Amino acid sequence: MYAKYKLKTWWLLLLTGCLLFTIGVFAFVKPFHTFINLVTYSGGVLLLNGIFLVIVSNSNTGNEQEKNWLIAESVLDFAFGIMLVFNPLLTFIVFPLLIGPWMFCIGILKITASIALRKIINGWVFIFAAGLISVCFGFLVVNDPIEKASGITTLIGAFGIVMGALNVFDAFRFKKTTAELNMMF
Repeated sequence: MYAKYKLKTWWLLLLTGCLLFTIGVFAFVKPFHTFINLVTYSGGVLLLNGIFLVIVSNSNTGNEQEKNWLIAESVLDFAFGIMLVFNPLLTFIVFPLLIGPWMFCIGILKITASIALRKIINGWVFIFAAGLISVCFGFLVVNDPIEKASGITTLIGAFGIVMGALNVFDAFRFKKTTAELNMMF
């Protein structure tokens, strides 16, 4: 059953891409300040993203299978968001051990969803690429190959720049097509 009103999500993808890119740049310019802000606000952002995904899944998805994948991603965002919001001191101490697995899990979910929905979604390759990038950065954040205090911030900054650029590219690429890349969020 198709929704009566279909939200245009290209501009939200563009906004998300610009935000991620900006966070990535600030992570390189002011690493410690960026780390503190990420610890402080990432839980709330994940909770808001979970709410956004529920709204998008209920208004945009003409396919029940795609809707279920969006709901699964929102559940992951809610779970990690709640962990980050309700224990700020622990979050500051173990932030990499929470954000790395979140990146990894979201990446696996996007890869699996893109493969499962490849016959339904035109832009499945981009969702697959976003998932692969997320898995790689999640693995790097958990294993921290840089081994400095600013190493995690550097990896998160690189993740923000790469994912931000990918989201901006996809937003303009799919602006005038009927394909919606809801799974990119």
